[in-house]
Amino acid sequence: MGIGQKSGGICGWILRECATPCGTFAESWLDAVAPRLESNTVAKYRSFLDNHLLPQWSGWPMIGSYLEIEKWLSELHDDYAEASVSSIFAAFSTTMTAGSVRG
Repeated sequence: MGIGQKSGGICGWILRECATPCGTFAESWLDAVAPRLESNTVAKYRSFLDNHLLPQWSGWPMIGSYLEIEKWLSELHDDYAEASVSSIFAAFSTTMTAGSVRG
C-alpha cells in the first residue's frame, strides 16, 4: 500500500488522504456505535480514544463512509439479534474486502 494508506485500524478499513481527520471521525464513530454497546464498553472506548488514539492520530486524514456503515449496523440491531447482525456484517465485510483488494 502507498503512503497515507493503511489497512485496518479503529478508524476504518482503509485510512487514506481525504477530508475527514481521524479525530473527527472517531468522535462520530463512537456516537454511531454507542447505542448498541454496553455502557462499560463505551467508557472503555472513550478512555482508549482520549488516552491513546486521539493523541496520536486525531489529525490523520481518513475515509468518511465508514460512519454510515456503523449507523446501519446500529439500525440492524433494532430488528435483528446480535448473531444475525454479525452474519450480515461478515458478508458485507467480505464483499468490501474483496472490492478493496481488487481495486
